[in-house]
Amino acid sequence: KFLTFILKIFDKNFERLQTIITKRWDSTMANMIITSECEQCIHSTINEEDKARVKVYCNVKDKTYYFGQCIPCDYKENKGEE
Repeated sequence: KFLTFILKIFDKNFERLQTIITKRWDSTMANMIITSECEQCIHSTINEEDKARVKVYCNVKDKTYYFGQCIPCDYKENKGEE
């Protein structure tokens, strides 16, 4: 009986935790991009001096990332779009 009681408590807490994580994940992942998408952005500068480690600099965030990295982005504006 004690084990059943513990499992019921764990199950309820697990459901709550799963809901919280899912909501947080969805809101965080909504604006994630791969830095390869930065090639088309007006706010980025690509540094290909070292072909093994291509760097992507974001002018808005004042941060440097590596090509292929998954990053949060709210400022994506494509070059040539009017």
